[in-house]
Amino acid sequence: MNRELAESIGRTLRAAREGLQLTPEQAAERINISAEVYASIERGQSMPNMVTLARMVFEFGISADTMLGLE
Repeated sequence: MNRELAESIGRTLRAAREGLQLTPEQAAERINISAEVYASIERGQSMPNMVTLARMVFEFGISADTMLGLE
């Protein structure tokens, strides 16, 4: 796992969640994953799979480039 990428995704995810005024539990429910998995991704301790990443991009209204730290 690329730790730097995981941490970047986590920071972006947290900022998007907070911008939408969602709790971590609400965010996890929106993207159909457990709160534990969501928290691990947001902390940069794990990477989302492609399906989860796509759901995050759609539900939080951010681009995949932003999510992956390419912008």
